[in-house]
Amino acid sequence: MGRLGLSLILFLSFASVLLGDWLPLPWNGTPIRLVRLGPGGEAYLFDKNYVWCLRDSGAFRLCRLRGGEDLGVYDALVWRGRLYWASSLGLFVVELGQEKKRAKRVFSPPGKLVTCVGGGRGSLLIGTKEGVYRSTDGSHWDRVFTARGVLDLEVSSSGDRLAVLTKDRIIVVDLGSWEPVYEESWIPDSETVPYKGNQVIWDQRKVLFARGKAVWMVDEKEGSKKVFDYPGELRGLLFPEEAIAYGNEGVFLVYSGESDDQGLEDLDIYSGDFRGSYALVCSSRRLYVRRIQTVSPASPNGDRMLFLWRMFAQEPAIDEIQEVAMQVAEVSPEKIIAWREAVRKRALLPKVSLDVDLSGSRSVSDSVAVSSYGNSNVGPDDKTVYSSGDFGISLEWDLKELVWSKEEISIDTRSKLTVELRDDILDQVNQTYFERRKLQTRLVLSPPKDVAKLLDLLYRIQRLRSDLDAITDGYVSKVLKKNGIYDWELDWVKQLLKER
Repeated sequence: MGRLGLSLILFLSFASVLLGDWLPLPWNGTPIRLVRLGPGGEAYLFDKNYVWCLRDSGAFRLCRLRGGEDLGVYDALVWRGRLYWASSLGLFVVELGQEKKRAKRVFSPPGKLVTCVGGGRGSLLIGTKEGVYRSTDGSHWDRVFTARGVLDLEVSSSGDRLAVLTKDRIIVVDLGSWEPVYEESWIPDSETVPYKGNQVIWDQRKVLFARGKAVWMVDEKEGSKKVFDYPGELRGLLFPEEAIAYGNEGVFLVYSGESDDQGLEDLDIYSGDFRGSYALVCSSRRLYVRRIQTVSPASPNGDRMLFLWRMFAQEPAIDEIQEVAMQVAEVSPEKIIAWREAVRKRALLPKVSLDVDLSGSRSVSDSVAVSSYGNSNVGPDDKTVYSSGDFGISLEWDLKELVWSKEEISIDTRSKLTVELRDDILDQVNQTYFERRKLQTRLVLSPPKDVAKLLDLLYRIQRLRSDLDAITDGYVSKVLKKNGIYDWELDWVKQLLKER
């Protein structure tokens, strides 16, 4: 397929004017079964045979799906420059930075089925029939939580809780101890539970999950309660600005039950995602985008908590900042793994010796003739040169290097220092990030009445943002500018002073 004529950026700019309406994006009509948004504003689309990437310049094939048309694709995530997707044949990945992109399977649990994939605290998490697995490098996996038949998982925006939805229960897990802090079970309607439509999301500190045709909210004191009945086949939940449910009857607001399908020409919505300032949904053959409507700080006496939450939803999450910081400092776990692999490969290379022996001999003989007229020297009549050369090549392997190499000591030392440096960087990121969040919360919910103290609070927030930019090479500010909220704290303070 050639490049699409219409630019994705053109549509997104248009969407920023018509807030609240879904706007169609150009697509070639190939049936879509899953859509996910990437960190750079790109969209990844899965059809029966290929993974597509939709950018501002158009759409192109990223790679072929391994497994054919019968492959079930349930979830996808961009993590550390790679696109991972959960499928009926395991977890697959493609390197986005490589020129020739080819999918490879990086994890296959018993039964091969991987139902969902998510990220949190610098780790990649996947759900399987046996429970939740975690990896810090995307290649090596450990089961960290046992649960039968995981359908979906989601890490909270604060990064401290994990919601896990299975075929017969909802579990909230503390990521520090990996112990459940809430668990509720039910009798499943059927032994065969579809992986499509059973989804869990976070609404601030509340957990919402879709089960069957209903949306439920977790109340840790009173148990879960039903908050919405979808009128048709429920296929998923999103929380771009408030919780919405989508399926074959269109898009609905969960709490009010009102239809949210302005601009949708096809109500049979199959998949959706949101990131930053944009939400994206797709029917079988159409794509629709909407700019997330943020609450203006023009009314400080309005719903301040809702405003604050929507601002936080458009800022980079803690795990994003952690990953970028590790990449900038070059202390990611992949670097240590690459060192060890290089040592192992080095042991396979032989020591090459080349011996050259060149020697030569030369002999000359003269002949003398005698006559009655005297002696006459006629020679030389014979000249003989003898030469010879020897070459030798030897290949030598030290087999013990395949088991253990003295270079391992050096790598162990360097890896220990790298891990210590990475821990220091992550600690610095965590302290700066959550201190900034605390001050932002205070600025919105309980701002100081004294003008000097109010401005001092603003300057402290801006300084912490600069600290995060220094660690991430300006990543935080780039995201804020892209989402149009770079100076939202300053705008808030201006409005507060105007109201006084």
